[in-house]
Amino acid sequence: MFAATLYVGLALASAADCKTQTSGPWLLQQHSRRSQATSDGNQPPAQLMSCPGGDVQVTECMTQAQYDAMIAAVRGHLESLPSTCTAADCPQADWAGCILRMAGHDFMDFANGQGGADACTDMSDPDNAGLRECLVTGEHGISLQEVYQSFCTEVSLADFLVIAAEAVIASTRARHEQATPGAPQLDLRSSFRFGRTTSPCTSVTGSLPNPEDGCAAVEQVFVNNLGLDWTEAAALMGVHTLGRAHIGNSGYHGWWSDPVNSRRFNNDYYVSLLAKGWIPELAINGNAGKNQWQRSDEGADNTFDGHEMMLNTDLCLVYSENGQNGGPVIASEHDCCAWLTSDTIPGAVASNGGEYCGGNAGRGERGQCCGAQQNDCGNRNDPSGPAAQAVLDFAANEAAWIEAFDRAWHRATERGAEGQLRSLGDCTAATTTTTTIATTTTTIATTTTTTTTTTTATTAATTTAATTQGTTTTQGATTTQGSSATTTLTETRAVELLRGFRLADGGIDRSCVGDDERVLDVENIQDCQEACAESRRCRGVELTGGLCTLWRSVDSTESSAGSVCLHFRPPSGGKGRGD
Repeated sequence: MFAATLYVGLALASAADCKTQTSGPWLLQQHSRRSQATSDGNQPPAQLMSCPGGDVQVTECMTQAQYDAMIAAVRGHLESLPSTCTAADCPQADWAGCILRMAGHDFMDFANGQGGADACTDMSDPDNAGLRECLVTGEHGISLQEVYQSFCTEVSLADFLVIAAEAVIASTRARHEQATPGAPQLDLRSSFRFGRTTSPCTSVTGSLPNPEDGCAAVEQVFVNNLGLDWTEAAALMGVHTLGRAHIGNSGYHGWWSDPVNSRRFNNDYYVSLLAKGWIPELAINGNAGKNQWQRSDEGADNTFDGHEMMLNTDLCLVYSENGQNGGPVIASEHDCCAWLTSDTIPGAVASNGGEYCGGNAGRGERGQCCGAQQNDCGNRNDPSGPAAQAVLDFAANEAAWIEAFDRAWHRATERGAEGQLRSLGDCTAATTTTTTIATTTTTIATTTTTTTTTTTATTAATTTAATTQGTTTTQGATTTQGSSATTTLTETRAVELLRGFRLADGGIDRSCVGDDERVLDVENIQDCQEACAESRRCRGVELTGGLCTLWRSVDSTESSAGSVCLHFRPPSGGKGRGD
């Protein structure tokens, strides 16, 4: 991803190198660590980014209007930069990529129950070079701190960094939608939940993955630690469409895409993986520990600024070498050309405007894609990388990628904070959530309190609402002071949530607002959820009386006594089976 360039000890830096450029794959970079802040250079973001009014560690409440205000403020900051974007200069992409890289480096260190999106990042670590510029000191003259200070007394930095990343995604996605009429929309707000705690960042240790390790690193960080499947891991890697790696930050060099797409959040990353040829490029800038893949087909740009590349952690998703030393490709181990025949990737070629390996598909495709390289990386007609099918799907169908990215992004940014997060607008303490680990059903309890006072005396009463695996408990509290007595009765109403469902703005006594699909006559909320799960397009349900409405999108909710509104996100790898 992008970030400001920081040159430390690069004796071979050229004049072109010394410009402020973009850099650094935030998803899979070199080893990093979290450690105690002991000096100004080692301060985490919470200490670097000042809050004149006093920052909060946890967000107590966040409405949709507050979320929208932060999104608008960050977008306005980003879009105030020049819109020029060439191979040599792309200010908006620089800043957007730096913000995304910050968020990625924050949540990727989750392991063993610690870390995640908590604003705890060792800014002195070489892998985080350039992040200080967009956060505090100024990338192209602007910093995220300038926006943060308007919200820091109410919103934790841990939440704000995620929101800032969602803002730059929204901005760059909007640019793509404007250039591509009919492009699927990405709605991150509907699933956003607040409540992340900003960590004091003392004695917390962890690591970022090393791209030299290829898919072993992807599996460890994204699959094992963050709990994603391979489809979701590949979907999250799509952020690489936005940027390029720069030697000054990551030690790698080049674009994952091209300048035009570098500030558009789209599926061009997957198209590039498939519709271009790639060969190993070893010892970048003379460093034997930095190896990547360079574009090898007839459309390759051989200039320094126009150089295109992929990391091991990118190519390995699709390509796997054969033989005794086979497996997902590693540049330093597999001397081969990663390419696929045009008949194998018709969807990617179509998404690329018909361009294939820099020209037209037809005869002599191997030479067109690979040049003089004679060895293929695996089967050119049947890729066998661990996420090959997902990449094929994403390149051919952007909507499939958007859906998977939405799911993966929220899982990754919520990892480690699941039990403390709440939906936008859910600012009351009256909601209790009980999750039964042995099943896929979550029981959400809401309370309605009735108070009867027998005298005018003022007393304090404590009420408790409890649910256990779907059962409902009503408790009463009576406080007596002389002849005065106050009795509080609490009635708890339980809603069993099937997998993939969650309350929309508290859910109970709320009706959905959005794009409805159809209305069904059902008996209960469980039947309503099951009908939604069976529908490919359903993303929410509302039950009012005996009528169940399936919604294609739930944008907001309205107060409606007796109604229940739920968001639905298909579980990992799952889609509805019907229409």
